[in-house]
Amino acid sequence: MVQNARKPIENVVDEEMCERVARRQAEDRERFWELVQEIGEQNADEDPDEVYRFVTEIVEEVRQERYEREQCAKRGR
Repeated sequence: MVQNARKPIENVVDEEMCERVARRQAEDRERFWELVQEIGEQNADEDPDEVYRFVTEIVEEVRQERYEREQCAKRGR
């Protein structure tokens, strides 16, 4: 609902839509933690330091790729 200083002006998003979004967000959170648990189980026998190094390496690669794409976009390529 949008309001001015004194009274409501209009409903921008209806209550049903808000409930659907809240349910979807709850489902997404639940699925996220299920995946975290599943990945943890799959890597239970791995050395935590080695997993950390591997994940850090992948994250840095993705960041570098994103940075390069952004730089190209800024230059109009």
